[in-house]
Amino acid sequence: MKVFITQEHIDKGVKSNCTECPTALAILEQCEVDTIEVGSLWVEVRRNCALCPYELDMPSSLKRFIEKFDDGKLVTPIEFEIDLPKRVRS
Repeated sequence: MKVFITQEHIDKGVKSNCTECPTALAILEQCEVDTIEVGSLWVEVRRNCALCPYELDMPSSLKRFIEKFDDGKLVTPIEFEIDLPKRVRS
């Protein structure tokens, strides 16, 4: 799935905050996930089940974006691809 981090996500994002950074805001807005946590090297999402986290691979461009944002450096909107697991049916 293609995800777009917009200038609005960047403006609203909180530095070094795993649930309110621009990446988390963009994935929450554009993907079917219930919760998300973003680190500098990982993304963990939960879909439909509080006990079923999925750790996602991050493209290197996204890792660089997160590091720059958390370091207080200027970042610009980007897009990236992530593979989300299918939603678990209840």
